[in-house]
Amino acid sequence: DKLRLAVRWGADTVMDLSTGKRIDETRAAIIAESTVPIGTVPIYQAVAEGGAIEDLAAEDLLATIEHQARQGVDYMTVHA
Repeated sequence: DKLRLAVRWGADTVMDLSTGKRIDETRAAIIAESTVPIGTVPIYQAVAEGGAIEDLAAEDLLATIEHQARQGVDYMTVHA
């Protein structure tokens, strides 16, 4: 519903800021329904799946970035 409203009111792109359970399924549904580019913030998923941010290794974040790119995300905000 949020995606449809954003596009209806003129959004050029939409950021998927999903957290919690079923992030991949949620993102896949958003990508499948979207007529505009979809962006993400990979660190949200990396932390959700890996625990504490201070324990997050660079390889974990890079793996999440690659995973989301393979899902079809158009752009990302990378906090480094």
